[in-house]
Order: sequence, then structure tokens, then C-alpha cells
Amino acid sequence: MIIINPGTESVNDASLEEAIKSAQEFAKALDLPNLKLIRDSKNDDDGFFGFKLKLNSKEVEILIPGEKSETFIKSRPFVSRRCYVNGSSWLFGYGLGIAMDKLTEGE
Repeated sequence: MIIINPGTESVNDASLEEAIKSAQEFAKALDLPNLKLIRDSKNDDDGFFGFKLKLNSKEVEILIPGEKSETFIKSRPFVSRRCYVNGSSWLFGYGLGIAMDKLTEGE
């Protein structure tokens, strides 16, 4: 059986600079006061760069692709790379929803 999950493949010529821009846009789009974005290089993998989002006592791990920030944020299937939120892959917009749910759960 072959499973195809476009947007999860390695990022050739990955750029940490682009990943940081994308992670900053991701955090900004969540629009949560006191949200902290922290670089977490121990989770870097195959052109995806690790970050943590912290809000009070809650934390979410994200992996952001090192592709052009504009391409990632457009969230286009078969074009944009996916991010990983707590280990599951999502296009940008869906990843925001998952991160928001995890960070605001119980509030």
C-alpha cells in the first residue's frame, strides 16, 4: 500500500530564516496575548524547524517548513508544505486551529 501525504516530504534547500518568518506569522495569526514563540532546534528534521508556542502553563510543539514563507502561509494543497502541530501534519490554516484549541483548552 502506498500512502501519499503531499506537503510532508523533505524540504530541499531549507532555510531557517524562512522558517522563523513563517513561525512568527503563525504565532501572530493566533492573536493570543502573552503567547511566546520559542525556537526548539532539538526537533529540527529534514528541512522542518522546531518551535514551541507557550501560553501560561500550556505548550504546543510545532515544526515549520523552511520553504518560502509566502508559499507556506497560502496553505494550498499539493503546493504548500504542511506544518506539524504536536506531531500531526496540517496545512497552515488548519494547523492554526489545532494550535488554538490546544493552547486555549479549558479556558
